[in-house]
Amino acid sequence: MDELNVNANIGTISTNLESLKSEAQEIAKQYAGVVVTDTKSAKKDLAEMRRYRKDIDDKRKEVKKKWNIPYTDFETQIKDCLKPIDEAITEIDVQLQAFEEKRKTEKKESCKKIFADETASIAEYIKFDDVFTDQWLNATYADQDIKNDIQTARLGVEKDIETIKNMHSEIEEDCLKSYITGGLSAAVNKNQTYISVK
Repeated sequence: MDELNVNANIGTISTNLESLKSEAQEIAKQYAGVVVTDTKSAKKDLAEMRRYRKDIDDKRKEVKKKWNIPYTDFETQIKDCLKPIDEAITEIDVQLQAFEEKRKTEKKESCKKIFADETASIAEYIKFDDVFTDQWLNATYADQDIKNDIQTARLGVEKDIETIKNMHSEIEEDCLKSYITGGLSAAVNKNQTYISVK
């Protein structure tokens, strides 16, 4: 690819600003600490200073506008040059994003299959969305790591179910139903409520 070659000649601006600055300082000294007693005269002075200031600032704006013409033209040309490149970048980026979304969708389906295989014996007590993490969709996150995560979650649920069954509750089925919706604490509370009422 060609490299952009730019030959930017930086111009100079010649002014009489030093004398104007001295004049402005003299005006400021004249009015430093002034007490207005004659509003007509003060308004006239104010109007003159504002007009004087405006003339100087208008000149600044005029020079800036002329000064910026070469850069504005250059910027427009650069933008015209970048436009087809940006279009090509967008074209590739959109396709890559679509490819990545497809890959993630396929990986999530693979995760669901691993989950179903690993949790078949306790399927009613554990849900995919409760265990799923976005990390599983990373291309670098191996299926074995996903399986390990699911097995860890399964062991936790199996331990909870064992804890509920070891309560030897008269309402074990109800406790297990409470576990499905609210976890172990809900199951234990269900049993304790039953015992206290009984």
